Amino acid sequence: MLVGTQIQKEALELWGEDKQANMITEECLELATALLKYQRNPCDQTREAVIDEIADVFVVIEYGPMIFNASEIQNRINFKLYRLRDRIKAESFEDIERKKIQKDFRL
Repeated sequence: MLVGTQIQKEALELWGEDKQANMITEECLELATALLKYQRNPCDQTREAVIDEIADVFVVIEYGPMIFNASEIQNRINFKLYRLRDRIKAESFEDIERKKIQKDFRL
């Protein structure tokens, strides 16, 4: 078991599921805000803020499988990754076909 995971379990036991679920929400919102600020003003300070918030999200996201069903979450992750793979393949195919059509028009 990773040290971080044990610490997260202890936090979950101490503060409870509701508070830690709220922490997931809070940290995800802070990451979204940091990303928007970075997009508006890309600089070292806003980049560091994004990195810091990503780290926070990585820490709190581990509460998800502890609070909800880890197996169900893994199944949904797999589904979404396969769907992403299929979209990439479809987009690559469309891109190849688009290039063929453009090449044909130039001839």
